[in-house]
Amino acid sequence: MPQRPRTVTWPFADFLLPNFPAAGADCPTPLLLDAAHVLPDRDERGRPEIPTGLALCKLHYGAFDAHILGVAPDYRIAIRADVLAEIDGPMLQHGLKDMDGRRIEVPRAERLRPNRDYLAERFERFRAA
Repeated sequence: MPQRPRTVTWPFADFLLPNFPAAGADCPTPLLLDAAHVLPDRDERGRPEIPTGLALCKLHYGAFDAHILGVAPDYRIAIRADVLAEIDGPMLQHGLKDMDGRRIEVPRAERLRPNRDYLAERFERFRAA
């Protein structure tokens, strides 16, 4: 399904990213971090606010949008079963498959964390993919 371009990505990223630990996204440099929307833009709850976003590196953001990577409400990462079964080189192994079962780090303050109900909704879409 084609995605429409986001119109609020950079202001959203400027607001969201400083609140997330860089290690939470398993990203070696903040230059590769991006603000991933948990809810689609077309959802009325999908406003560019902290509870609707996650800090992910560009690879994981792309996998998240493509429903290859999911984030459960307990912040545990899941990789789609067909991708886990695929045999490929080190990028797939270390970049995605090794993330399965790990937890992302989130801000200490509850008000700065992604909304768990939104994550649960998004995780169900991931599981259905």
